[in-house]
This record gives sequence, C-alpha cells and structure tokens, in this order.
Amino acid sequence: MSNLLEKSLLTGFGIIVLIIFFTFINPFLDNLINFNQKVDQEIKSYLTFFDEVDQGIIYVLDSDLSYSNSIVYPNDLNITLNGYFVKYYYYIEGIHKYRIMEYEKQFVSHSYFDFPSGFCFLNICIKENKLEVKITESGD
Repeated sequence: MSNLLEKSLLTGFGIIVLIIFFTFINPFLDNLINFNQKVDQEIKSYLTFFDEVDQGIIYVLDSDLSYSNSIVYPNDLNITLNGYFVKYYYYIEGIHKYRIMEYEKQFVSHSYFDFPSGFCFLNICIKENKLEVKITESGD
C-alpha cells in the first residue's frame, strides 16, 4: 500500500513541477513566436517588393511599353541599378543581406539609399535604349 502511495505522490509532484516549469517558460515562448512572425513579415515584404519590380521590368522588356504601379517600399532597403544588374541591400535581424538580379537590357544608373518606407510609385520605361526605373514617394 505504501508503494502505491509513493508512486502517486511522485506523480503528483512531477505534474506540479511541470506546471511550474511551463508557467515560467510560457512568456518566453510567446516572445519567440512573436519574433518569428515579425521576421516572416519582413521577409514577405521584401520578397513582394522584389517580385513587383521584377514583374514590371519583365513587362517592359516584353512589350516595350511603360509600367507604373503603386507599391509598398520596405524598411531598410537600398537599391542600386547599374549596368545589367539590380542590386538590393537589406537587413533582416540586423544582418546585412543582398540580392542581385540580372536582366538582358542595361539600366539608367540610379541608386535609392535611405528611401523612406511606405507607399511609393514605381515607374519603369525605356529611355535611350536603356531601362529607367523611377521610385518616387506617394506623398500620402
């Protein structure tokens, strides 16, 4: 009988220890989950911007028509257009990352450094047989 009593006391004590452990660790798990969601949102905003610019450039290359659209410019993004390349420099979790995309037509050289995040206008056209990409603030 005492063996059964010892097992039930040990089981109860173990359950109490687990409850206390999860009570202490729960706020840290919430912070970790929120942090990961924030990073995922940042990555998604960068990828959406890259895809929008890429689709606009491909549209202009295929049709020889101009392209304009309103898009969201992400935080901490710098862009350099030079030669046949578009170079994106950005930060995720404080780590400097970059993405370079190559196209079949040269660009009018231009750089966007410290551009404010938010809504902006994207205009892409062909000027003097080169692609010209203009990003301007929307003013909202």
